[in-house]
Amino acid sequence: MEDAIRRHFDKIIEDAKAVLEDVEIEQDYSVKRALLKISGIFRNFKVRITEVIDEDKRKYAYYLIRKD
Repeated sequence: MEDAIRRHFDKIIEDAKAVLEDVEIEQDYSVKRALLKISGIFRNFKVRITEVIDEDKRKYAYYLIRKD
């Protein structure tokens, strides 16, 4: 399952890099969970995306923050 999660995260990172500027990525993998955090700039917004995959489910958080 870990390989599938890494491929899933790789696709999200690829898409984020295609549309965001100043992309920052954090990934963390352990036996019980996988974490992906992405932040970047889209037009006049700061974008933050987090996905956590654990044994039970997937959790998401996403924010668009106006820079001004």
